[in-house]
Amino acid sequence: MTRGRLSLPFFYGWLLVAIGFVTMAVGVNAPHRLLPAVSPPILDDFGWDHGTTAGNLLILALSPQH
Repeated sequence: MTRGRLSLPFFYGWLLVAIGFVTMAVGVNAPHRLLPAVSPPILDDFGWDHGTTAGNLLILALSPQH
């Protein structure tokens, strides 16, 4: 008795590479795309100006645990 196998017209590893590529593309770009949406509430909540907010986000981006 043979098990039914998924037959793809290409090597299965390329599907994993494509999924990884899409995941990385979304994961890397999401913070940059969401920053304009979350920046005004941060400014309002903390009472910071734009320069202070940018400086704090720069420190966060350069921190080693990030």
